[in-house]
Amino acid sequence: MPDARDSALSTQHSALARLGLLGGTFDPPHIGHLLLAECARLEFGLDEVAFLPAGAPYRKTAPGVPSSSQPPPRRVSAVEHRLVMTELAIAGNPHFRVDAREVLRPGNTYTVDTLQSMRAECGNVGPDIFLILGSDALADMPYWKTPERLFELATILIARKGPPRPRDTATEIAIPAALLSLLRARWSHRVGELLRFDQLPETLPVVSTMPLLPVSSTLIRQRVAASLPVRYLLPKAVESYIGEHGLYGAATVVPGAQENDDA
Repeated sequence: MPDARDSALSTQHSALARLGLLGGTFDPPHIGHLLLAECARLEFGLDEVAFLPAGAPYRKTAPGVPSSSQPPPRRVSAVEHRLVMTELAIAGNPHFRVDAREVLRPGNTYTVDTLQSMRAECGNVGPDIFLILGSDALADMPYWKTPERLFELATILIARKGPPRPRDTATEIAIPAALLSLLRARWSHRVGELLRFDQLPETLPVVSTMPLLPVSSTLIRQRVAASLPVRYLLPKAVESYIGEHGLYGAATVVPGAQENDDA
């Protein structure tokens, strides 16, 4: 039987019509994450945006084959730090909240597992779920765990990274050929039903009101390590927390990987 927490979550979700999800390592969270969530909320009429810090994230550089042309993955900060920093970052916005399910879940973090657990909590009365992803994550999606399930469980919104390509418009982005081919192969008999379209779309909606910002968690970590100012790149409370706990004082690289890179 569901416990009191499950009932509370179900009640909370059923009160929403449109729920946005923004996942990432948030190491640290910065103004780009916050602005993206707010732009998506307003542009797509979301009642709430849940920030999901990843517990044990991973990334594949190729179909199961590490790429020698890419740097080795870095050590991700302890989940306790990333969770607190995310809570500090969203404080003051009543439409934002932190969902810690990926931090609490043992093992690797998979987006499809997160969506399935949320759908199980919501039941048939839950909100429409909108998964906010960077365009780089979209290109990497063929190598994720059962990526076709993501299209069944949520509407995918794309945050563009880098300049638009010739085929892209202000409000949509082309689905990469590798992903489109995979979806057609796996869901050819149900694809219209799952995606709520008469036929498989070749584009996905873009958070078009999100400006391109030259800020990333990587940049902030590098600047902290080099004793350069990061003021105005992230909320003051997060900046203070980094200083108080001595985070990012030195770059450390160890084996490991992550599915969702930071923004």
